[in-house]
Amino acid sequence: MTALRVISERLLLLGLLVCRIVFLVFGLAVLGAIFALGAFLRSQHASPAILAAWGWIRATGGLFLGAAVLLFVVRDWIRVPRAGDGQAKAPFWVALIAACLAAQATLAVVYSSGIRSLWQDAIPALDQAGVFREAQSGAQGSMILVPVLAVLFVPILETAALASLIAAPALLLLLLFTRSRAFPKSLVLTAIVQATLVAGSSMATNAFLPMAQALLSQTAHVTDMPVEIQQALAGLRRIAALIGPTAHTFALLLIPMAVGIPFAMFSRRAEGVFREGSFERGRIRETHLPEPGEAALNTPSPSP
Repeated sequence: MTALRVISERLLLLGLLVCRIVFLVFGLAVLGAIFALGAFLRSQHASPAILAAWGWIRATGGLFLGAAVLLFVVRDWIRVPRAGDGQAKAPFWVALIAACLAAQATLAVVYSSGIRSLWQDAIPALDQAGVFREAQSGAQGSMILVPVLAVLFVPILETAALASLIAAPALLLLLLFTRSRAFPKSLVLTAIVQATLVAGSSMATNAFLPMAQALLSQTAHVTDMPVEIQQALAGLRRIAALIGPTAHTFALLLIPMAVGIPFAMFSRRAEGVFREGSFERGRIRETHLPEPGEAALNTPSPSP
């Protein structure tokens, strides 16, 4: 059980570290783009759809930057259980949290069919079109990935949100069942990551849909387009129809995670539930808590 707990703690720690770095890099990149492209778009009298999309992109960048800072700061605010009676009966909310985590992971798998189907069709189509082959041909060929990534950015973000909704509850369940001290802090930090990815998916959807709908409406009555262009527009139409409902569904899946936070953070009985291992200042440390009898034996007797 100790090995299982330590592996789960380290996997969660690694995932949280990667999320902090990615959020920070993306937020800073958008912040730099604001200064580089904001004035240019206004000077070129861009269409309202583009300006609206740019506004949502800026909001998404600000969200990720704020989440990165919050993940770095809030981990030092969360109290880690230090001691407790390991023989105490587990309170009712332990089973409630376990049920909520299992429900979140299960429902995420159930509602992932749309995203999985999209990638199952998109990857072979891109390979057949020679996108990956061109991208491997050098710096010039890699430029072809820019418009592809722009179109697939929202599905990529929603896939990351889906991964957090499935993998994070599974790891948290392991920490819960092994009574790891990492659980309360991991629960809060994971909830922040999930909320950021889901909210970012929703914001990116709001940025993508106006431009996609404008392009589709302009090409709706064109009949003499090449087959490749028709396939690309069909894929764009499919993405536009999928990402909105998916983002809304993922937002509802955040509710089970939020249910357990007050119990794990503020219940006085958490000391008796989470008493194994440690999760302090971003590092995993094994801490041995002496039993009551052991503490008395280790206390030196007073000198006569």
